[in-house]
Amino acid sequence: MTSTHSDPYHIFIQHDSLVPQRSTGGEEPHHCAFEANDTGCMTFVLGNQTFDKVATGRQSGALDHGKLALFRGELASFRFLKQLFASFAGSDPIEQKYLFPVKNVLSQIPLWQLSEIDGPGFGCKVDYDIRSSLGGKDITIWKGSDSGASEASDPLVRLLCVAPGTICWRDFDHPTHDEAGDDNSWFRCTMSAGTLQWIWDAFDHRTPGYAVITDEHEAVIVDSVDLLDSTLYVSCVRHTLNSQFSLRCIVGASIHYSLVSQCNYKLAEIATPDIKELLNAGFSTWTGLNAGSEEPLLAHSYDLQVNASLAVHVDAFSKDTPFQFEFHARLEKPPQQTLDILRAGKEEWQRPRDNGAEGILNAARRRLVPGTELPGIPVVHFIVSERVWPPEQRSDRLEVNIPLDDEEKADGSTHPFSRVFMGCLELRPTSDPMSWKRSKKLCLKLFDESLLPASFSSPDRPLEPSMRMMCHEHAVYKRLEYLQGSLIPHEYGFHKFQRPGYMPVYGFLMEAIEGTPLNISSPKWSDVSQYPLIRGLRHALRTFLYGGVKQLDWHPGQIIICPQDRATTTEPDDTDFSFVLVDFAFVELRLGKADGSGVRFRQSPENLEWMLHATSSIRREIMDSVWFPEDDYEA
Repeated sequence: MTSTHSDPYHIFIQHDSLVPQRSTGGEEPHHCAFEANDTGCMTFVLGNQTFDKVATGRQSGALDHGKLALFRGELASFRFLKQLFASFAGSDPIEQKYLFPVKNVLSQIPLWQLSEIDGPGFGCKVDYDIRSSLGGKDITIWKGSDSGASEASDPLVRLLCVAPGTICWRDFDHPTHDEAGDDNSWFRCTMSAGTLQWIWDAFDHRTPGYAVITDEHEAVIVDSVDLLDSTLYVSCVRHTLNSQFSLRCIVGASIHYSLVSQCNYKLAEIATPDIKELLNAGFSTWTGLNAGSEEPLLAHSYDLQVNASLAVHVDAFSKDTPFQFEFHARLEKPPQQTLDILRAGKEEWQRPRDNGAEGILNAARRRLVPGTELPGIPVVHFIVSERVWPPEQRSDRLEVNIPLDDEEKADGSTHPFSRVFMGCLELRPTSDPMSWKRSKKLCLKLFDESLLPASFSSPDRPLEPSMRMMCHEHAVYKRLEYLQGSLIPHEYGFHKFQRPGYMPVYGFLMEAIEGTPLNISSPKWSDVSQYPLIRGLRHALRTFLYGGVKQLDWHPGQIIICPQDRATTTEPDDTDFSFVLVDFAFVELRLGKADGSGVRFRQSPENLEWMLHATSSIRREIMDSVWFPEDDYEA
């Protein structure tokens, strides 16, 4: 057995090298009775009870793709923390490949914070027991302690690993019983009898948080079993295993969510001083998690000045991001009346894209620079021309508390969750500066945990991992692509940026908007100007909600007022202006379900109306006369 340096995130997405080759006999053996049974259901005897029907279902506690993606996002916060991990192959025992690495990581990283009942501390300990069942291994996982496993309590997870061809996975691959409306959600295959007996036994005595059944190629996660009359409903989700939805990720997520729901654990907020101090102080302070790693730190490295140069690893975010939000619900555009109001009679609503920036990025994507190839050397750079956020006077180390009054805290605009710069892209095809090409001015927004405010704390909005903030931005720009160049800026890709000698960070490029934030221009608004502003913002809000995007932290700095003539003056001229919306790190996304149906927003009501009234010179009577209630599609 060998060891390799890796980090918690990449350990959890490892898949292909651990899986034995699938046999050539297909997913199901020849004696599978799924297709042969056209009656729609079978009778099963489980324990001392006979069930006329057994059906699949899915409840709110199911570990679907969304929850697994969020778990991976939490792990991404620790992607720079290196440790020696044992390397395993497909022929190694199940517990060594999937349980031991998970157990090791979860006991050390501060993903959980003990409640006051158990005392302070981070991480969790788990213990396990291994038995034989259905020709495979049946592993029971408990919350552990210094004195051993807590086997008197309900287990966190039951894990059953069997040989391929043992389970009819199609019996677990149906719509939920409350959506199906017919009999095609019933179990139909005789091969399922042993599996159902195992599920029944797992939930009949001591109820686990989750039961996972797998053959290392497919997996089913069961979260509950319910009995109604003579029908048994099994709430579960089937996953085809790959690097994004690996078995290690499923086992870790099952333990993770069981700890949160069953035990006195809560998610540790990454903004708490204990964790934030570690991330900003340096990774060498993480005992056992940074063996042999001497990577440079980020704390001061991205307080960039004018003419600073960052190498651009084009499209790297999309290639190695831990997860991206995927919309299943069909894109709904607002009524034509809303689009007409936003267009405000302008024939050319969309601003043109920067062909120079597109050409530079495309040259890098082709990995062929005209005249010369420089393999392995980033030939695209971002040259800083201006620092936008946080302002220069707040460029000190982020652990320093910045005194804020209540009004500043309320609008949320004073906390530097990212770094924002103006600058341009530069293509360097050769070492001769005469051959270099530059784009027009662009805006760069960087995200990383080391750039987050250590002093920030809010029970209403716990600080999310920076990777998830980046994914929110990515999802909004892709979802509302038809609004780029009008209501939102053009985006020019999601990349990785690196200052020489420092670790890389993720960020994205967007159009540089020439305008003034609402909080600066608002004292100059006349009554005549307020009517089209409020009307336009209300219809912009409707457009976002129709598209499945709800902004959760509205503040005046997100609304950029642009004079139509692009003049340098910041004073609006009656109705001769437009606006652009930016900053989508804190949003709720109405992703919809895998079958394409939509879901309602879950977060608190929209607060754009309150923000306009509380933080600007907008008159209440004008607001009341223009603002209209949500329709059904916005909810």
